[in-house]
Amino acid sequence: MDEGIWQKRSRFLAQVLIFSVALNIAFFATFSYFLLKGRGESATVALASLPKEKSNLPTNPEVLQEYCEKNFQELVELLNDKELLEEGYQRRDFALAILSSFHQFDLERALGGAAVQKRQILFSIHPEGETFELAVFSGLTDEQYEAIIRFANTEKWPLTSEGLFFEIKRGFVAGRSLDPKLIQAFLMSPEYLACATLFHRSGFEIAQEELIRFLVEGDWMAIKNIHECQMKGDILSMNHMHSLLFDYLQRRSKKAAKLLVSIDAEFALKRLADEQVLFVLDNIDLNEKKQIQFAKALLCSARGERVVKITAQKLYAYIGEPFPQNFRIIEAIRRFCPEALSSLSAAPAPEQQKNIETPKPSKSSSTYIVKEGDSLWKIAKKQRISVDKIIEANSLQTEKLKVGQELKIPESR
Repeated sequence: MDEGIWQKRSRFLAQVLIFSVALNIAFFATFSYFLLKGRGESATVALASLPKEKSNLPTNPEVLQEYCEKNFQELVELLNDKELLEEGYQRRDFALAILSSFHQFDLERALGGAAVQKRQILFSIHPEGETFELAVFSGLTDEQYEAIIRFANTEKWPLTSEGLFFEIKRGFVAGRSLDPKLIQAFLMSPEYLACATLFHRSGFEIAQEELIRFLVEGDWMAIKNIHECQMKGDILSMNHMHSLLFDYLQRRSKKAAKLLVSIDAEFALKRLADEQVLFVLDNIDLNEKKQIQFAKALLCSARGERVVKITAQKLYAYIGEPFPQNFRIIEAIRRFCPEALSSLSAAPAPEQQKNIETPKPSKSSSTYIVKEGDSLWKIAKKQRISVDKIIEANSLQTEKLKVGQELKIPESR
């Protein structure tokens, strides 16, 4: 009896358990259905709410090419744009990169000399153009960008030293008057101050405006090199001055020609090639003492016939006399540098001749084979004899010589 009762109770409990499990399964299924349905609707709403243009963001090169076409002020306005682009960059990062690289914006001054991190990215202005590295400053804070914008909007000339240099150069080329604040900004640049120090140490004083006009006739890298030498601890010397002036002569600077003769005419006479020395001659003012001395020294130098003849033409024109039709170098030297002839033909003093045996002339010392670039004046100077004696000894009808020609060299008395 008791056993039957327990069997009935067991069956009842099993039925209740089965019903409970079935009810829980149904409840869980219903809950899951509505939950998944709700999430699907939310996802659909979220996707639908995204702006369509976000899926077609411009690439970094496209943004950079677009910014290359904008002017300085337009780029400054873009420094407020924090819109994200590829690789975590913001639009303001690229605006600053173009300002710094192409518009010579002085980021260092804008941030008070604070060190900034930069990344180099490859960039080409034109799709098929040359690729180069562009510095992007992507780690700047909002406060730093605010300082940059404030500097760009309040500073009259927010440019680097190089930017100021080219702005002045463009002004001189265009013949327009320059903003005094632009000149003042360049005068405070470390590169200008290094060049002013170099001229001061050379012993040649030059006015600020004249120095600026000279500097903008050349290349920025020559000026920058002087400053870098100073930063390395080099003592600026005449060698640095020669290097600067020589670089400017290579770029056909007329002011460099005048300055070189005024500062170190000996260097110009001995170290310049014929074409360079003729450029110098063409741009000096013979009314100045050092310039006329340079021309006379060039006339009496061992340069080739072409240089000496052009120098003589300049000297004859300077004194208002016509250039001789039958030009002879010896006559030009006699006309402009008579002291040079007297020093060549002067005999040694008696005390210098005492106890000195005069060597007998040998064949090698009594003849001379004309070489490339030789002139009668040059040969006479080497042999320490007058040009007239060489002409007389060889019965020459002209001063023109041929390479390989044999000349008799008479003894000097």
